[in-house]
Formats: sequence, structure tokens, C-alpha cells
Amino acid sequence: ARVPTPTTFTTATFSGDVTVDADTFHVDTTNDRVGIGTTTPSHALNVKATSGDAEVHIQAQGNDGGDAILYFNGSSTNQRKCAIISSNVAPNAYCKQDLHFCMETTNDLNDVDITDSKMVLTNAGNVGIGTTTPNTPFEIYTDEGGNSGGGMRIHHITGSPKLEFVRGGQYRSPNTPVFGSSNFTDWSIGTGGANFRITRQYTSHNSGNEDTVMQIMPSGP
Repeated sequence: ARVPTPTTFTTATFSGDVTVDADTFHVDTTNDRVGIGTTTPSHALNVKATSGDAEVHIQAQGNDGGDAILYFNGSSTNQRKCAIISSNVAPNAYCKQDLHFCMETTNDLNDVDITDSKMVLTNAGNVGIGTTTPNTPFEIYTDEGGNSGGGMRIHHITGSPKLEFVRGGQYRSPNTPVFGSSNFTDWSIGTGGANFRITRQYTSHNSGNEDTVMQIMPSGP
């Protein structure tokens, strides 16, 4: 059936599928799915571009007035414990946003909000875990104590885990010549077999050649 144009509805109930302007908007009542840009939606909501990129814009009220929130799971009105929140950076200007990954961990009916931020990617490009104001490209903060306290674990399933510190120069693959004549030193902290090692590598070396500065073995230094 066709609806006369223009038509204003106060309330309306339709039986069967609803299609607006071919594939602009389609409701699949058989599978309870909505398609935007497609008449055959594959999920509860399927957004499809006619060509190129498919874009979805979640826009808060006003240019700088609120947060854009994407909730996951929970009931219709509460117990939404997980969300990604795009929040304004103070001072508000040009809709600059920090992206917060939020989890509410209490056993109650409260929804998650911005105060439950566990990790943030700031507008400046810094990543913070346990802090919403990271001052470096990557910052971890915790006030946990005891054996369950905070930290960072590097786990390599088959090889030796390593944390590297590189100053200057350019990216170097293993066993390839190092470019430049500066006496910059690359440092790494890691394991060699069962031993814990601190190593250094001068720019005069290949990146596969490292000098062990300190080594701690299971039996002692």
C-alpha cells in the first residue's frame, strides 16, 4: 500500500514489511531487522553504503554540549554496564573528543557512565589505563596493593619477551644494518632463556647484535 505524500501520523501501526524509497529504509518484520541502504538486513541493524564507506554518526545535543554514548548489553533502562563514550575535552571547542572505554563493576542496577572509564584514548593521541589524563603516549596508573597490584605483563608464548627503548634513528628490522653515524644507544629489558637481561645496542652494530650489560640467572647474578 502507498501512503499519500505528505502525510503526518500521530501514531501508526503497520502489518508486514515497511520500505521507504526502495532501499533507503527497510523494516524486515519476519526477522525483526532494520536495514538502512539495504532491503535485506543481515542483523538487527544493518547500515549499507551504495558505494564507498558506510558511515554512522552518533551526535550529542549541540556542538559541544554532551557526550555520544554507545551502550552494550543490559536491560532497557538499567544494568548497562559497558559503554564507549565520546566525551568533550575541556575547554570545549570544535567538538574535540576523548574516547573512553567504560565498565561499571558493581552488582547493582546502575548504568555505566563517564566516571567508570577504565581506558581512554585522548584527543592528543595519548592512551591511559587507570587514568583519564595520561601525560605520555602510554600511561598505566593503579592504586591497587598486594599481589593483585597493578603492572604490565609481557608474555611471549614461544620466544623471549622483551621491552625495548629506542632513541632517534629509524625503524630497524632484526639483523639489518643501522643507518646514521650518531652514537645513540638502544636498550632492551627482557629474558634470554631462564635468565633476565638488560642489553644495549649501539648504532655501529646490526640490530641483531646486542651487548649484555646485566644478567640475572636463576642461581643469582
